[in-house]
Amino acid sequence: MGVIIEEEASPPAPLPVAKPRRRAWILHALALTTALAALAVHAWLHREFIEDDAFISLRYAARLLQGKGLTWTDGERVEGYTNLLWVLGSAGLGALGIDLVRAVRILGALGMGATVLAMGAASPPRNGRGPWPALMGGLALSASGSIAAWVVGGLEQPMLAALVAWALVLLYRPLEAETDALAPRSLLLPGLLLGLACLTRADGLILAGAVAAGFVLARGFRRSSLVAAAGIGVIPALCFLGQLAFRRAYYGEWVPNTAHVKVAWSLGRVARGLEFLGEGLLWSSPLALVAVAAIAMAIRGGDPVLARRVRLLSAPLVAWMAHVVIIGGGDTMPARRHMVPILVLFALLTVEATAFLAARARRARIAGTATVLLLVAAHAFLQRKDERNLIASRLPWAWDGEPLGLLLRSAFGSKRPLVAVDAAGGVPYYSGLPSLDMLGLNDRHIAKQHGANFGTGKIGHEAGDGAYVLSRKPGVVIFCTPRSDGDPCWKGGVEMVRSSAFRLQYRRITVETLTPRRIRSRVWVRASDGPLAIVVKDNRVVVPGYFAAAGEHNLARFERGALVALANATHPGQIRSLSLQPGPYKLTAETFGADPIIEVASRREGKTLAQGGNTLEFKVGPGPDELDIHFSTTDDRSTRIVRVEIEPVPSPSGR
Repeated sequence: MGVIIEEEASPPAPLPVAKPRRRAWILHALALTTALAALAVHAWLHREFIEDDAFISLRYAARLLQGKGLTWTDGERVEGYTNLLWVLGSAGLGALGIDLVRAVRILGALGMGATVLAMGAASPPRNGRGPWPALMGGLALSASGSIAAWVVGGLEQPMLAALVAWALVLLYRPLEAETDALAPRSLLLPGLLLGLACLTRADGLILAGAVAAGFVLARGFRRSSLVAAAGIGVIPALCFLGQLAFRRAYYGEWVPNTAHVKVAWSLGRVARGLEFLGEGLLWSSPLALVAVAAIAMAIRGGDPVLARRVRLLSAPLVAWMAHVVIIGGGDTMPARRHMVPILVLFALLTVEATAFLAARARRARIAGTATVLLLVAAHAFLQRKDERNLIASRLPWAWDGEPLGLLLRSAFGSKRPLVAVDAAGGVPYYSGLPSLDMLGLNDRHIAKQHGANFGTGKIGHEAGDGAYVLSRKPGVVIFCTPRSDGDPCWKGGVEMVRSSAFRLQYRRITVETLTPRRIRSRVWVRASDGPLAIVVKDNRVVVPGYFAAAGEHNLARFERGALVALANATHPGQIRSLSLQPGPYKLTAETFGADPIIEVASRREGKTLAQGGNTLEFKVGPGPDELDIHFSTTDDRSTRIVRVEIEPVPSPSGR
């Protein structure tokens, strides 16, 4: 019988750990890549969007690069921005030779992209959670219209979102530390980010303070928590106080000039704020539901990590909602920009809800994650139906400031007239001319001119002083938007057109731009006492040709180095009400294009004094008279009127 010899069994080889860990990180990276791609596509749908106020910030950045300081126009320094770090950041990219509009869009993409990545850092691939929390949080952000629109919208929301999101995520580790004594260095970076948030927006201090309070709420009211909260808040406090000192020294004010224009302590503002918040939450209701579920899980789930994180996130969420209500929603811009911090916090709560569900039993995990996914999809659907987001996906009127501003720069750049505007962004930025903000965001005097009903009207559009604007003698006045019809919209403009001085000193003309896009605008040009005015000296009158574009169907265009009026048989041009003393005169018109037919008519006598080509002679008398000069052609070909000169004809010698 043979003997069977059994070999000693070898111990089982250890399972490789590296591959599952590597696979988890790859899936995590794919989840974040998916969310970033979704954000890129959603932002592309809003690629035409930019807010006119973004050009205000860019004008400050441009003038800073020109060595003119943080100013909006020549003369008095006024803080018409509330986003210092954003202005400095765009100026920094501009110093590298990057176009400033492109610069703010680069900052926007980096900011919102970093915010999406913060969702991944909030729930790294550990404890078997998988990629779902990062994916759900990232998609919740990417699906939000406010997030996508402000990638390209030109204002500071992306920077604020990224700084606050990363500050909160970086606080998770010290928040969950078992020891009471927290290392100061663990609070340094979150505190620095919150300090930068205070410099990004003046009201960033509200978020920073609420985060510090939330840290205490999450860890409990004990000495170590209060010390940690102080450590979190010290840098934001120093940043706030530093900017306050700078504001006082540089601008002579304690608050930004915009606060005088927008802030009103009234029930009307609160009602408007409740409406703004209510509508924003309604259109984001699926995401709000996930956030509420996360809070409920924290209360009843028995997970101390979830409970602490939810308490931390809830404090800035409640504080910012209250702030939005008090300020009446903050503005009337598309895409609800003051919903951005709320949506970021909703997304972080979505991460926590999904992570909690991912740790449940298989059936509960699948059902819970699928429910969150459906709610995020519903959120995406509603966001594409929200009219405030749809407005931001269309070509906005703010871009009209570019062609009109460039026309003013080309036509009047050498004469440097003061341009008075309601829309203080695109036209001043692209024209580069001295400007007067008739709504007061960038004017200290107007910002404080409040009517009796201040706080009940449209935010940022209630201040105005027509007499003050007239006293500044602007060469060009543009009411409402760049595509103005010449009629006023707001308080100061209404006061101006009611003034007899305005009607005597200004004439309305229609200008048309052809590049970079065609727009028409009816603007008012000062006809007396100014760099663009009709010149009267020793009974000699020189009239710039653009004053002939005063008719309803006339146009002035920039051609051959001048702003010229177009006139033809169908749409004749007209220069009205030129006052002349009695005597013989010679009219000389500088034109090009079709040969003009010029007629000089007396208002007093109601008859034609002369008719002919570019040179005419006529006589005024026996007393002073007001003349109208008409320009036409024999057909639809247009003549271009550059200037008209009227001078007395010398009397025969000895007489």
